[in-house]
Amino acid sequence: MKKSIALLPTMILFSLFFCIATETQASENLDAIRLFAKQGDAESQYRLGVFYALGDGVRQDKAKAKKWFIKAAEQGHATAQVEIGRMYFVGDNMPQDYNLAKKWFVQAAEQDHVFGQFFLGKMYQKGTGVTEDQQQARIWYRRSAEQGYALAEQQLAIMYYYGQGGEQNYTEARKWFSKASKQGDAESHFFLGAMLHNGEGVERDYTKAKEWFVKAAKQGHATAFTFLGLMYYYGKGVEQNPAKASIQFAAANKLGFSKALETRNQLMPNLTEYQTSESERLASVCVENPEPWCF
Repeated sequence: MKKSIALLPTMILFSLFFCIATETQASENLDAIRLFAKQGDAESQYRLGVFYALGDGVRQDKAKAKKWFIKAAEQGHATAQVEIGRMYFVGDNMPQDYNLAKKWFVQAAEQDHVFGQFFLGKMYQKGTGVTEDQQQARIWYRRSAEQGYALAEQQLAIMYYYGQGGEQNYTEARKWFSKASKQGDAESHFFLGAMLHNGEGVERDYTKAKEWFVKAAKQGHATAFTFLGLMYYYGKGVEQNPAKASIQFAAANKLGFSKALETRNQLMPNLTEYQTSESERLASVCVENPEPWCF
């Protein structure tokens, strides 16, 4: 089974739910939270775990964070269950244990916790700690997506796009990509562009496809830069411009997509050393601080 998973940064799990109002109130809040936590209040136990995990008002102590998260999780606190599941999954201050990770994710997911549902979907999709099951992955992604979580919307859309875990459905794919895109998801911008570019479930429209690719590229999406390079090279939806195509391919390469450079070299084998270096220079600008002329 595969043992990799795209997890949210730990800070997201901590920061989306609770915060301390001001620095002057922090110590008073901490004292009160510690008191209620010791009296068995699950919410306070979770918050105390957050204090120790972040080192907010106390010395950072992962062992104490784990202790209070577990106490809260055992009382049914869904967010604490997700955090303990994450800690078991990645082996954060405890032995890595996929079975226990799944146990806590399931408990959180059954309480409709959006992250618990998402992580279960990811585990089933990748076969991480469980038998790969694309149907189960689609079920859990949908439950998370229906609560408006952009990454779940994106992953559900991808499953519909490729027909994973069920029939291929471009209409559903476009619906969920659109929802995630409205939340700024670059991958969904790209897929909306790809569907327009390829005429998948919609009428082919290179001009609109370019608009979506530009949106994704401005957020550092390497494949979007590659598609833009191809569009400029072949003159699809834009005026043919090999020089601009070269910049797009170089930008994609800078973002880690080395095949873009291979594509450029195959399409434009006669680039001079100056043209190549100039493309690289301009690509750096387009990656680091995209200007209108980049696109």
